[in-house]
Parts: sequence; C-alpha cells; structure tokens
Amino acid sequence: MYTVRGWDTKEEIVFDRHELFLIKDNCFTALTLNTGNMYHTHTFWEIFFLISGKGIHYLNGEKIPLNIGDAYILRPGDKHFVEMCPSTPPNGYSQRDIYVTEAQMQNLCHFLDSENDIYSVLKNSPETPRFHLQDYEIQSIQTMATHRNGAGAPTSYKLMVAMMIDLYLAYDPQSSGGKPAWIEQLAATIRRERDKNKPLEEYIRQTGYCHAHVCREFKKYTGMRLNEYMMSCKLEYSTALLAQRNNSIAQIAYHLGFSNESNYISCFRRHYGITPNSWRKTHG
Repeated sequence: MYTVRGWDTKEEIVFDRHELFLIKDNCFTALTLNTGNMYHTHTFWEIFFLISGKGIHYLNGEKIPLNIGDAYILRPGDKHFVEMCPSTPPNGYSQRDIYVTEAQMQNLCHFLDSENDIYSVLKNSPETPRFHLQDYEIQSIQTMATHRNGAGAPTSYKLMVAMMIDLYLAYDPQSSGGKPAWIEQLAATIRRERDKNKPLEEYIRQTGYCHAHVCREFKKYTGMRLNEYMMSCKLEYSTALLAQRNNSIAQIAYHLGFSNESNYISCFRRHYGITPNSWRKTHG
C-alpha cells in the first residue's frame, strides 16, 4: 500500500498496485507520501527525486541508499521499488514522481537538443540515469509541480521534465553525446555554483585553457556562447528566488548582479517570454 497526492488535487489516494498509475493526457505527477514494497516496471518513463526522509532504492538488482535530492530517470523496463528507512518517521518520507510517455520523452529530448540524440543517450545508458539535486533546484521543481492552474499545468509539466533531463545532462559528463569531458565539467560547475556573480574568467581559469579556446569550443559543442549559458543558469536560479515571496524583484536583481531591476526584467522576459512578476503569479 502507498499513498500519492495527485497533480490537481489535495486529496490523498491509496493504491495497492503500481499498475493503477495511468498517464493522464500525457501530463501527470504525484507526491508520494509513503512507498510500496514490491518490484515493478512501467511501460512509460518515471522521473523521481527524494524530498524528505531517507530510503533504500532497489533498482535492477542493486540496493542503493536514497537521500534527499537523489534523483533518477527510470526507463520503461527498469525494475525497482523504494523502501523507507526504519529511522524515517511514518510521515517523514516524501518523493516527487513525474510520469512521461515515450512520445512525450522523445519530443522533449528533441526540444532540448535537436542535433544530438539525447533520447538514445538516456534510453541506452548502461546504468539507469541518476543524479543529485541542490536544494534550490528541488524548490524550483516543486514550485512548478504544485502549479494547479488548469490551463498552465501542461506547460509547467513540460518545463519540469525538461529541467530534470537538463540537470542530468549537466550532472553526468558521461552523458555528453560526444562533447569533451572538460566542457561538460565546465557546464556542470557553472550550473551548480551558488554564487551566480562569479566572474567568467574564474571558470575559464579552472579549465587550464585560454579564453579564446574555451569560448570557441564551448560554442562549437553546445551551440551557446559561454556568457549566454551563464545567463541561462542565472535566470533559472532566479525562478527559485521568485518562489520565495519574501524576495522583491529588485532584491533578486541586486542579488544576481544585474545592473538594475529593469535589466533583470528584460533578460528574464527575453528568456522565458514573460516577466518575473508574471512568472511569480503563475507559478508561485
């Protein structure tokens, strides 16, 4: 027996068989409050991460400790189940589950990178894709997951899935799809750096290459200029700050090193298509 809280309802639903999970309109996520204890597989993809408590993840014959922030992209056919650690209080365990159809996964992978076959990288990886989320990344995804506006839910769902895939690709240099390891490491370091005002030259210095070579190779393999990627990571981080209602738009702009509030708003709107205030009203 296990309990889930669905996307668009506060009701808790108890299931005794995992097969009862259905993909509804290609858009379904649930907050699992406790877990079952039987191996199972899915015909769809399941992305999940631990929000609170501790557990053991039994995955394809492995027994893996599960801590807050640990995340997995389970492929159709992966055999698993999660067991709460005895030390976790009865109401102290929760994980976010996101269910994705084959077609939806293929479309989102193509959207993220139309030149490299990310879907095949995930599908054919020797090991089930796994990575770790920082606290602010958990908060950002949870904000999108609890968005209950019917018209906006599918968009939030797609952003949430795309963000999880992107975080895995940044986390695991072996998922590079042909990119040099140092470029993958550079991208991961930038994404996970909490100081979003860290100068570009400091990152370049860590690679051991000259400025021109780093910028040229980064653009060649990622399709983005290095400063564009840094800005993308900074704006993504700002969504977690927007979810905290005690931060004003001006405070966020100052914290992230923008010259003024208007500059931040312009960059955010150019990247996401809406203003920070509109994002906060929709997703907050």
